[in-house]
Amino acid sequence: MNSPVTTGMRHIDRYISSKLTDSETNAKEHYTEKLVTLDGPDQCFDFGTEKELSVTTTISRKELNIDENTVVYISGANFYKIIPEVEATWVQIIAQVPNSMLLLYPFNPNWAPTYPIEAFQERFSATLSKYGVSEKRLLFLNALPNRADIKEYLKLANIYLDAYPFSGMTSLIDPLQICLPTVVMQKESARSRRGASLLRYLEIPELIADSEDSYIQLAVNLGNNYDLRAAYRDRIETKMQANPQFLDSRYYSTQMGYLFQKVFQEYLASDN
Repeated sequence: MNSPVTTGMRHIDRYISSKLTDSETNAKEHYTEKLVTLDGPDQCFDFGTEKELSVTTTISRKELNIDENTVVYISGANFYKIIPEVEATWVQIIAQVPNSMLLLYPFNPNWAPTYPIEAFQERFSATLSKYGVSEKRLLFLNALPNRADIKEYLKLANIYLDAYPFSGMTSLIDPLQICLPTVVMQKESARSRRGASLLRYLEIPELIADSEDSYIQLAVNLGNNYDLRAAYRDRIETKMQANPQFLDSRYYSTQMGYLFQKVFQEYLASDN
């Protein structure tokens, strides 16, 4: 179930997903396994040991030479998810929002020990130049030791941008816990709908785009409208304080138990 796509293996019988993630129209066409779905989110995140984490670095906008009135977009999408189309979309967003900038922390050491950072930065510089945006409006952040440090950087931002078509899920928990308005895009496949599934569960579908144009417009509207951002922050805060299912390991494990029982009973029935 943690694979974003079918295994394609004949000896794997079931793929566990969610009704929030897989579309009802043709989801089964994407799997060689039999698809079984949870009503709620298909993953749960338990940070029971997080109290042991402590902030190892303090940061402020002033230290990064960011004005307090600057609208800051931020993303922790991994390097491998930031394809040229995503890059161009993000640059077009800050191009349309005066006094805005983009902060990225894409070099997660948990994904890879090294990255072609220089080539990536050069590619981004070319995209900025194409849309007439100063390189000073883009800032790459070094990999951070833990989630506590990541949240300190997220607190500097106004809006979180998810990547596409392979959306984030784990990486979206941090901005949602900080109550950042989070812009995502969903398409037909499950791997493009994982981030959107969190927002659907929180009942904030207005932050889900279905095309590059709508993604850009949504992010631009948020950047240009303080009251709109504040309204979404309040809604996210209310929902996150209610311990959503994707953070409730007891509820999630109970639902998984019911699902396993159902699958096992089906197996016994088919064997007979």
